[in-house]
Amino acid sequence: MEPFALDERLARDSSLVIKLGLCELRLIEDRRWPWLVLVPQRPGISEVFELTPLDQAVLTFEQNLVASGLKTLTHATKINVAAIGNVVRQLHVHVIARFEGDPNWPGPVWGHGAAEAYTDDERRAFYTTPTPPYDLGDLWVQGAGGDLMRCTTAKTAGGSYASGDWTKAVK
Repeated sequence: MEPFALDERLARDSSLVIKLGLCELRLIEDRRWPWLVLVPQRPGISEVFELTPLDQAVLTFEQNLVASGLKTLTHATKINVAAIGNVVRQLHVHVIARFEGDPNWPGPVWGHGAAEAYTDDERRAFYTTPTPPYDLGDLWVQGAGGDLMRCTTAKTAGGSYASGDWTKAVK
């Protein structure tokens, strides 16, 4: 069996946030939209139905986990989820936070203008230790390439971060 290899266009246009159970979670390098991509780490797959039934279930779970976390993080008007693949054949699922009044609302994000790179400070929102307030169910990626964590103890503004407030969301 051939090893998993990330499509060169996905590698060029995104950065790794975390490796989940099935997918690489990647941040698209375009700050105009909080835009994540899930890439199942399976070689030669271009369609969801080509995955095993178990992998299909895990993909759905990870997709919902990421979409929910992105909604919590951004308070977006709408979370768009799509697996299109007309240009990049490797199976990947876009999870995009959209806002009324964003650069191409309500049109699609694809092909609209030039990508705008994140600053290091903006990108850090996807990687750094959370600071209160945070609520039950909030998600956080524990360091670049770290674990996806879910809040189990809410904290109000002015409180202090505690590692015990968080557990692994994916085991």
